[in-house]
Order: sequence, then structure tokens, then C-alpha cells
Amino acid sequence: MTARPGLPTFILTGIAVAVAVAGCSGGGGTNDASPSAAGPTGPCDKAAFVAHAGLASGAVSTYVWQPFEKGAFKEGAKDRAKAMAAAQKASVLAAHELTAGKPLVTGCVQGTRLLNALTTGASLTTAAGKQFAAGKPNTETLAGANSILTTIVAEAKLVGIDVGTMQPTDEQLAAGKAS
Repeated sequence: MTARPGLPTFILTGIAVAVAVAGCSGGGGTNDASPSAAGPTGPCDKAAFVAHAGLASGAVSTYVWQPFEKGAFKEGAKDRAKAMAAAQKASVLAAHELTAGKPLVTGCVQGTRLLNALTTGASLTTAAGKQFAAGKPNTETLAGANSILTTIVAEAKLVGIDVGTMQPTDEQLAAGKAS
């Protein structure tokens, strides 16, 4: 009898596939991994959320996007260092406010897209803050931060939350948070 190379591997692979298929077949038992039919859990504190999202939107619009559009972050731009320092603080503030606002809307019906946008927004504004601190803002990150805040406002509106832009105070920018 001659041994066939690869035959034991073939048999073991076949057994593994058979076990995996049997485990997924349902076999009459309950499937604990099935999605829950229950609705969202947690609060839907629209008033508190508006303050956080509005402040984040205002910080990015005023200190990141508008100066970017005017060329304030380009090499050789007048007061570039001052604009970048303000943008860095605004990005940190925005990331904090988006993160703080997210738990306030976990219970909002049909708020999944809003929650996803908040996660993305916090990530992009955190990245922008780090880039400004390093003196190397990335155009795509800045555009992404501006865009995701527009998306957050739109998604909030879909769940019945009207977010307006709020201008951060110098104290809020310095602290990196609302209070």
C-alpha cells in the first residue's frame, strides 16, 4: 500500500467542514447568535445631544474647514502656526464632544446610522487633531471631518434632532471639552 501525500490533510479538512456545517444547520435547538428583535436600548436625550453635536460642528466649521478653504494651513501662509494651533484645539474639542454625545442617543429609534457617523466623526477629528499637532494636516482627513459632521447633522435630523452650529468659547477650546 502506498501513502498518498496530502490525503490526511484532505480527510481532516473534510471532517472540519462537516462539523462546521452541522453546527450551522440549526439541528432543532435554539440559535443564541440570532439577532435580537428588541429595539434600541439606552437613552434618547435629544436636548443634551444637540449641545454636543452643535459644538463639534461649530468647532470644525470655524477653526478647521473655513481656514482650510482660505489656505491658512498652507506652507508660508500668514499666521499659519496660530491657525493650526486653533484647529488642533478645535479638533480635540470636536472629538470629545462627539464621543460624549454618542451615549446620549443610543436609544433613539432608527439611530444606527447616526451612531456610526458619530464614531467615524470622533475618529476623523481625533486624527485631524494629531495631524495639526504634528504640523502636517492631511487634506483628506480635513475634508472627511467636515463631511462627516454634515452627515451627523443630517442623520440626527432623520431621528428628529435638529442640530445647529454652536461657536465654542476660548475656554472650551483650551479645555478641549464643553465644561
